Amino acid sequence: MDDLVRDARDLDTDSSAYLDFHRRYTAAIVAPIYLQQYVSLNSTSQSLDVRIFEFVHEALNRSQNLPVYLPLLAEDPNQASAWNIAQDIRTLAYSLLASSTSTIREYKRKAQGISPQDIRPYSDTDLHAPAKEIDGRVGGLLKWAKSKDLNPSLLWSLFALSLVLGELNTAPSLPLVSRVINADFDYTWPFVQLTARFQAAMYSLRMLKQMTEIWLAVNQHIQSKLRGTLSSLQSQMANLPAIADMFFVPGQSKRLLADHEQLKALIEEIYVSIGVEVATEQVSNKKKKRQAREAERKKRKTEQRQQSSR
Repeated sequence: MDDLVRDARDLDTDSSAYLDFHRRYTAAIVAPIYLQQYVSLNSTSQSLDVRIFEFVHEALNRSQNLPVYLPLLAEDPNQASAWNIAQDIRTLAYSLLASSTSTIREYKRKAQGISPQDIRPYSDTDLHAPAKEIDGRVGGLLKWAKSKDLNPSLLWSLFALSLVLGELNTAPSLPLVSRVINADFDYTWPFVQLTARFQAAMYSLRMLKQMTEIWLAVNQHIQSKLRGTLSSLQSQMANLPAIADMFFVPGQSKRLLADHEQLKALIEEIYVSIGVEVATEQVSNKKKKRQAREAERKKRKTEQRQQSSR
């Protein structure tokens, strides 16, 4: 061992033999060719989520097989995957960068396991129509939100609600939706699953926003209807909340985005706008008794406080 250490210390690192050995085992760091082609990507790509950057990297390298590992969500294993929500939004996002001949494979939960689903992107000629449709929907949302003076977290939560409702056969009750939006965790499977669906919708919008930014950076000098639509969409999605404001952790303190009555009225408007019947919550007798006991307890506490203050 001592001989090996001595030989290492005495090694001439400038010798041709050592330099030849060094070249064999030192890989040159080469930037992806697309970063050389599109200089503006250097700054735009810095803000991408890791999973989205993986897709962007493969798509810009013209890969024909593009895997997408969707984030793991806390879900009810007996329900369909929450990632079934906003599939059309993600397909549009993928299509902005993937070639029409490529195959996109999403990996998401199915029952107790993970299952891949192949997605065929839009062709170049078909791409503008869905982009214009979502741009119009977002524009309508922002106009409505401005008239209501809504903050970004609330307005995008309500847009996510519209995406969720569009995919469900049975609409969730207003009280449940209200609790999810305000992060008022109630430890039930319906709450957990609806929360996961909201998160899938919000993250799909985030994917669209980031891939729109990449498309615009790559196609700076192209003048087309698609560019105009995507520029509008990028501007309208500028205030999409960060992940920390989109997702909440079960058990954390509530985030009160709106008081009960205001939120109830807003949710009802979303239901009506997409033609969904407003659902009411079915309360079991057991829950009614518990609520009555809680109301009585609060009443006694108020009376005691009033008596002690006299």
